Amino acid sequence: MEKKVILEIQKGIKERYATLTEDEKDTIRANKGTPYAAALRKVFGTELLEGLRTGNPKTQVLSKGGLASR
Repeated sequence: MEKKVILEIQKGIKERYATLTEDEKDTIRANKGTPYAAALRKVFGTELLEGLRTGNPKTQVLSKGGLASR
């Protein structure tokens, strides 16, 4: 695939990603490293996904350690 076309597609992906809610972004981030993410990487190809980062989920469930947790 031509580099210019790849860059245009990546730009569109980044723009649409930016419009997602934080919960939607966390859904994507939570799938990082899963079989689902690996399958998507095979479908879209590494050349298209190269340079697109999702990071780790920003909201995490914290275990409570107070007296009520016993």
